[in-house]
Amino acid sequence: ITTIGYGDFYPITMSCQIIVIFVIAVGVAVFASFGPAMIEMFKKSPPYTLEYDDSKSSHVVVCGYINTGTVSNFMRDFLHPENEDHETTAVFLNTTPPPEDLQNLMHRNFYRCQYFQGSPLRAGDLARVKLSTAKACLVIANKHSAEPDAEDAANILRVISIKNYKSDVRVIIQILNYHNEEHLFNVPDWNHQLYGDEVICINELKLGLLGKSCLCPGFSTMIANLIMMSSFHPSNYSKDVRSNWEYEY
Repeated sequence: ITTIGYGDFYPITMSCQIIVIFVIAVGVAVFASFGPAMIEMFKKSPPYTLEYDDSKSSHVVVCGYINTGTVSNFMRDFLHPENEDHETTAVFLNTTPPPEDLQNLMHRNFYRCQYFQGSPLRAGDLARVKLSTAKACLVIANKHSAEPDAEDAANILRVISIKNYKSDVRVIIQILNYHNEEHLFNVPDWNHQLYGDEVICINELKLGLLGKSCLCPGFSTMIANLIMMSSFHPSNYSKDVRSNWEYEY
């Protein structure tokens, strides 16, 4: 009423002019209230709710306790230059969007990792990250959890959901307490020999290394150096340093 036309029709009487003014005010208010909602409707889908494209490279799915610290530690070894596999992509699945510092970490390593918002307890989210074609699925535990049994129970539920979706996918899970391992052995399709499923008990590993170190000093350091990737370049050492124990080590 107020914007269409070339002025050949316009209100003449005072009452009509008042009605037009009222319509203009109401129209502006209605448009302002529905404008943001309409914009959201036409926006693209959020980047973390899309679907992973598995046609370019192989990938592994990582879920469980996902934050900046765990992702940083994982990517440090995953992207190590001496890692023989330079093609596999790490696909992180978490229930919440990544915080800003985790986004920055993802952007720096965008060529080898992707982040998706979702839950491993939902088949639709597992389908989005293409679990059916993944090389393995890693379930990370919160090592500093105040309730370790509850943390283990939540991760075991994730394993059950993953195995229900894809029975032959390899699953590697971290748990905190040793006595919770027996629950994993009762999970349908859990098979170490057939699928390569692995369970890593953090407390068992730490206490075992501590006990061995008491009998053999330096044992825990040797094991830690074997499982942690590190680079050695002789050119970084001077001739004087090359002859000492550091170079030999």
